[in-house]
Amino acid sequence: MAQAPPPARGFTVSADLIQGIIECACQCSVPRARFADLIQGGGSGANASATPARYSGELIFKLWDRIVRESGDPIVSFRMALVASAKTFGVLGHILPRCATVLDAYRQTERYAALASQGRTCRWCSTERR
Repeated sequence: MAQAPPPARGFTVSADLIQGIIECACQCSVPRARFADLIQGGGSGANASATPARYSGELIFKLWDRIVRESGDPIVSFRMALVASAKTFGVLGHILPRCATVLDAYRQTERYAALASQGRTCRWCSTERR
């Protein structure tokens, strides 16, 4: 089943995140060559033919569809999580494992999520009961 299309307003995702996801997929037996058409010239900006710093947000949806289709494994994302490292997820991958509580992890995600995706904003709201 294909994922829902991206939101109407444009957003971008970091090239490091895309490369990290591809690396995990390759470690789960999806050939790297299967992604070449997705990442070549997929950048935005003045020098779109060079390796971009960011990709169109639509690419993340296409990438996951391709990974599931090429792997033939409906739980490939869980297998990829087993081989992912902190580097795969950039700054969030380095910060979240050091959070003392789940609440702290949510707060850090709210603060740094825009580095990975300029799509939606994350906001953590809490109502404390006393």
